[in-house]
Amino acid sequence: MPRKCRWRIEDAFCLTKRLLGLAYLWVEDTNGVEIQIVATWILYAVLNDLCAQVASALRPTP
Repeated sequence: MPRKCRWRIEDAFCLTKRLLGLAYLWVEDTNGVEIQIVATWILYAVLNDLCAQVASALRPTP
């Protein structure tokens, strides 16, 4: 993976964690960290989809 792409992924993850209030890890166990990461991405995907649906619904029809 190119270095620039890797940093974009890390930046996106950090931004997502901050926006969702998950900037700190709640657990120290590897499995717990993995669960928190997956849960964060799932919640982000759901919120992103919801925002897109709301924007689409509020867009005036021509």
